[in-house]
Amino acid sequence: MYGGGDFEGHIYEPERSCCGVDGERGGRAGWVRCARLLTAAHKPVAGGEVRYRLKYTLSAGGVEIVARVDAANGAAGSMRFILPVILRSGEAVVQADARTVRIAKAKGTLVVRTDAARGFEAAPKERTFNLVPGFECVALAVGMELGKEVRIQVEVAGK
Repeated sequence: MYGGGDFEGHIYEPERSCCGVDGERGGRAGWVRCARLLTAAHKPVAGGEVRYRLKYTLSAGGVEIVARVDAANGAAGSMRFILPVILRSGEAVVQADARTVRIAKAKGTLVVRTDAARGFEAAPKERTFNLVPGFECVALAVGMELGKEVRIQVEVAGK
């Protein structure tokens, strides 16, 4: 989760009351994570507090992430959810349409979808390397509107 201006969402302060396991139901498991965005100096964002909520659901079919951002007095400006997808250098990334990205893997195709109003931003041509030593990723980004949920689903399609 990233905001516009001088703050980035990888620096956060968790809220104990919102964190927790959503439970297991019908072969699905999930959890919820809530926090507030802080500046790189670990201070609250100027202009008002910005909070976000991420709900993860895991199933045999894939992963779903539901994200929401809220801000006091609309202070957040433009917000983006960034999903880093780990891949090998030879794996092709194809943006099939605004809401679907396909990544060719050795054992199938990884399909990433969103219900965001504007879909994914254009998939970057360059990769981020050394996310964790030895890995690289493509950073898929979705614009967010205050108070509205965005869903991102990741699943593997057959070869």
